[in-house]
Amino acid sequence: MERLDEDSADLAFLEENLEKTEDLTEKMTSMLNVFDDRLVRLEASILPIHKSTQTLTKLVDSILNS
Repeated sequence: MERLDEDSADLAFLEENLEKTEDLTEKMTSMLNVFDDRLVRLEASILPIHKSTQTLTKLVDSILNS
């Protein structure tokens, strides 16, 4: 009977830790999804600036080399 009680306690401990781990996994996944969304928006806002800068740099190089 004592062995069964120990095993039951171990099982309860493992189930509790599994639940905590699943909660942490959900929170981390949510945080990473938010971070990914922000990176996508940042890229979308920076890309036009980058393209304009490239164009201006080419124009300046062309002017300086002529």
